[in-house]
Amino acid sequence: MEPLTWLVLQAVLGRYEVLDVLYLYYVEGWRPYRIGRRLGLSGRTIRQMVTRVWEEVDSGLGLADYLRYYYSNLLEVEPLIVLSDDGFTCRLCGEAVLRHPERHVLERHLDLLLAVRDAVRLSRRG
Repeated sequence: MEPLTWLVLQAVLGRYEVLDVLYLYYVEGWRPYRIGRRLGLSGRTIRQMVTRVWEEVDSGLGLADYLRYYYSNLLEVEPLIVLSDDGFTCRLCGEAVLRHPERHVLERHLDLLLAVRDAVRLSRRG
């Protein structure tokens, strides 16, 4: 998956903590233990998040640039999947999302995901 699309997917899923970790790691150059202390996570969790990016994104090499340019815009994206009384619910279609929220968004709302990605790309703040 293209790096910006993956980052927007994380924002749409409300995973701002992942975006924070990646920003601190790739852009600010912080070590996993320091990020963990700041965010209340273990260094192992931080390393797992970073490793997961390399598994899911076509090229993790440009990720720092994407985060540097689009981080503030990504934090303004409203989550599509929200916690409700019955678990997680998609705000767009109202469907309960019990497992694999990524798959739900990619299969049912890919057009919205790509539109949000394009909006984030166009509203870049330098």
